[in-house]
Amino acid sequence: MKANNHDIKLTIEKIARSIFFIIFIGGLFLFISYTLENICNLVIFDTFKIPCINTLEAAGIVGFAYIIIYGINFGIKSMRNEMTNRHETNRQNSDN
Repeated sequence: MKANNHDIKLTIEKIARSIFFIIFIGGLFLFISYTLENICNLVIFDTFKIPCINTLEAAGIVGFAYIIIYGINFGIKSMRNEMTNRHETNRQNSDN
C-alpha cells in the first residue's frame, strides 16, 4: 500500500506539532524549575537559614506538583462525565 502526499503531509504535521509541544512544555518546565530554585534560595534560605535546593530538586517539586494538579483535574472531569452520563441514563429510562 502506497502512502499518498496527503498522508505524508498529515504525518509530518503531527510530528512537528509533537516536537513543538515537547520543546514548549519542556522549556516551561525548566523555566518554572529555575524560578522556583532562585526564589527558594534567595527568599527561604536568607529568611530561615535552610540549605539551598538545586535545580534537580526544584524540577522534582514542580513535577510532583504537576502530577497532583493533573490528578485533581482528571478526577473532577471524570466525576462530571459520570454525573452527566447518570443524568442522561436516568432521563432515557424515565421515558420508558
